[in-house]
Amino acid sequence: FSVLSERVKPRGVQWHKRPNGPVREGPAPSDRAAFTACPKHGRILLHMNMTGLDAAVPKAATSWTNARKVLKGDLLSVIMPVYHLADTIEPNLDSVAACLDAGGIPYELVPVDDGSADGTAEALRRVAAKRPDVVRPVLLDVNAGKGNALRVGFRASRGGYVLLLDGDLDIAPRMLPKF
Repeated sequence: FSVLSERVKPRGVQWHKRPNGPVREGPAPSDRAAFTACPKHGRILLHMNMTGLDAAVPKAATSWTNARKVLKGDLLSVIMPVYHLADTIEPNLDSVAACLDAGGIPYELVPVDDGSADGTAEALRRVAAKRPDVVRPVLLDVNAGKGNALRVGFRASRGGYVLLLDGDLDIAPRMLPKF
């Protein structure tokens, strides 16, 4: 699970040079969280593993109120790579949308079908037809891997903030306010 932001820089971050760019010295390895900065795009990426969720995320960051303060009305783009999820993608997108609607967060969902052959593209079209204001699917003809799906979704996104969330919802939508 990763969160990208153009405008947010964690307070008190001490940057340390590493071969692949500046990296924040994060919590202990058992927390499974670290911040990295993309020198090319000037965005901050939070790498998170569920085992370190409570330890790595400050208690103050666990409500929608704080998320709205950070976003300041800007659009949150939720990029969701999907592959062979025809049976589950509609309820999964509905779940994420309901969670963000409840939080009063301005958002767009950008599910990226990575060349699925099981009807996932049709399912995404159905969801987009129901919610054209927030669901903007990207449909790829061939499977090129998750990394490519994320790159394509990132380019298609319009928000000033980007959240990367797998389409199979390995992270429950109810956890989103913690980020």
